[in-house]
Amino acid sequence: MMSKYVSPLQTGLPHSLEAERMILGALLNGSADPSMVIAVLSEASFLPEYHRLIFRAVGDLAVSGVVDRSLVAQELQKRGHLESVGGLKRLVELDEGLPNVPNCEGYLRILIEKQTLRETIHACKSLASECLVTGEPSADLLARAQRALANLSKGEKTNWATPSEVIDQTPGGLQGLIAPVSQTGAITFPWPSVARMIPGLKGGDLCVLAGRPSHGKSCAALQVAWHCAQHGVPVAVNSLEMSREALILRLLAAIGRIDHEHLRSGHLDQGERLRVASAAAQLEEIPLWLNDVRAHTVSSVQLSLQRLANRGIKPKLFIIDHLQLMDTVARGTSRNEKIGDITASLKRLAGSEDMTILLISQLNRDCERERRPPHLADLRDSGSIEQDADQVIFVFRPEKLKPDRADLRGEAQFIVAKQRDGRTGEEWLVFLPEFQRFESKYQGDDTEWQNQRIS
Repeated sequence: MMSKYVSPLQTGLPHSLEAERMILGALLNGSADPSMVIAVLSEASFLPEYHRLIFRAVGDLAVSGVVDRSLVAQELQKRGHLESVGGLKRLVELDEGLPNVPNCEGYLRILIEKQTLRETIHACKSLASECLVTGEPSADLLARAQRALANLSKGEKTNWATPSEVIDQTPGGLQGLIAPVSQTGAITFPWPSVARMIPGLKGGDLCVLAGRPSHGKSCAALQVAWHCAQHGVPVAVNSLEMSREALILRLLAAIGRIDHEHLRSGHLDQGERLRVASAAAQLEEIPLWLNDVRAHTVSSVQLSLQRLANRGIKPKLFIIDHLQLMDTVARGTSRNEKIGDITASLKRLAGSEDMTILLISQLNRDCERERRPPHLADLRDSGSIEQDADQVIFVFRPEKLKPDRADLRGEAQFIVAKQRDGRTGEEWLVFLPEFQRFESKYQGDDTEWQNQRIS
């Protein structure tokens, strides 16, 4: 029989111990995503101190990507708080009677509402005390009260605005809103024909770059990273399948037009060694950070971003390679549901951090079996990828399906299958496998990358 919770504070302040228990229980049994809960709640969202201590332990564990009852108990024990929260018995009781699929969003709304009411009460009590003891003019006290209540409203993170307010809040006003995308500080593509179709990516965008294995999607993503970093955009690349050293070799090959196999084997002639040195010098001067720690969950991705922030680095473009190597801590869900949770969480992360996430994704085998260019339906594991993405771009090399066709060698198609704020279509590029890079197909349409060639 579950013991009845009694608030140790006995304050009469608005609260819902049932909602607090449901959220904490869902966190402990894996039916709630810690990153989503932590994004909207804080310790102040819970009234009893023992619930706050449990939530603090969950938050600290979430950065490692794994939260469960046993680990929370160990964390509390390590801090000397296990007995003060009621011991292991309290942790076990938290999810007793919890539905298999708890209504977490409903309980989150309840906790946010109760927290706002408590903060409003505290603000009003403070204002009432000042009215009783201060000698300030009533107009000053009223202005202070209005500011205090306005701050509470801001704490709700409302984003409602009139059209004129949106224009006024845009840097440069109306002219800033309609200004052409500048290369400096903008997230654009290095191939002019593709850049004309997608003029630029914005903070909050989730852009999916997808393709079958060996079609060049990772090479394309690295070229985008290099291009943006060259124009002053802070870029972070998190690879779940390649080491940082492997990423550097690909970048050196692409920038210096050096045979990638020669770089891997170390068999370079004198001219290639000079081009390696020149390419490496260019890499030293750009805001580009590489990570090969296997950040398999959205929570661990957030941790890696926090570590960059601790160094004063805030990426505007974050590249993840690739989606199918990620996972969630949720148990008992299908792969489709997990992928949907991941893409939804990454979309929220892009918005909260005001950065663009370029997410590399695999495709299923249907396009290979049917020997055709990929469609949106080929996105592997979940239709949520298409739903959550602002842009979906396919990298397609026909020669992979028809290796006997000499006329297709080097041909590469970039297919913009979805663009929330623009047109769709396709552009043809050339892939140079020895240099691990794409170039524009038509001479004179790749000025920047042509100028970067080191002869």
